[in-house]
Amino acid sequence: MAVFLRLWAVAVATLALVLALFVGLAILNFKQIQTDLLSGRLAVLAEMTAEPFEAAARIGLPLASVRNSAALLERARQSDDAIAGVYVIDADGAVIRATGGAGLQMPARRAEDTRWNWSDGAHLFSAVQIVGATGHPLGAVVVEIDRRESTILVRAMAAELLTSALAIWAVMSALSGAGIWLWLRPQIAAFSSAEAQIEAFEQDVWSGRVTAGVASADGLGQALRAVFAGYRQALRDRGDEHG
Repeated sequence: MAVFLRLWAVAVATLALVLALFVGLAILNFKQIQTDLLSGRLAVLAEMTAEPFEAAARIGLPLASVRNSAALLERARQSDDAIAGVYVIDADGAVIRATGGAGLQMPARRAEDTRWNWSDGAHLFSAVQIVGATGHPLGAVVVEIDRRESTILVRAMAAELLTSALAIWAVMSALSGAGIWLWLRPQIAAFSSAEAQIEAFEQDVWSGRVTAGVASADGLGQALRAVFAGYRQALRDRGDEHG
């Protein structure tokens, strides 16, 4: 039985490891898909919002002079319930117009990037650069989206995967135990018998006690006793017997 339990434990642990890796990779993949979808939504919205500011920049007007800029930003914000803020910034990253009074921390970026995304953990940002009539960047439009909805979806998906994985693990553990018992039963029985005979032999050697039924049986136990008896006899013949 001990051999069966050890084999079963190895099978169950291996199954648990495989399922854990599968669930982990599936969650990471789903999280990346959600991030890509959000980034796509933000990029489209940022480009649409930037159009009137780009038109003004092409004729040499400063971004702050765009008429109804506050209304344009507010309309963009209301286009999606998850939008947390829409900003117009200048070339130095200072906010020129924004929905609400929230601040914006711009991360470092490469000078050649005209569109870029970043995240602060709770929110995802997408920016579109605005270029002036001279070809120099005047600023950018930035859209901020709350990631709570996406996080809830990822957690719900993770919970479903974990529940399914636990159910699969329980069923497969039972099936693996039954399979090991049915297919390896003769080998397990042979190993258990050999183990019992070795233990009986050790008891006979160290304590002089013989386990009934095993010590007198033919097989490994008898062979061990025969070899040990030959060893002791060789010692006697050499005169090196110590008891």
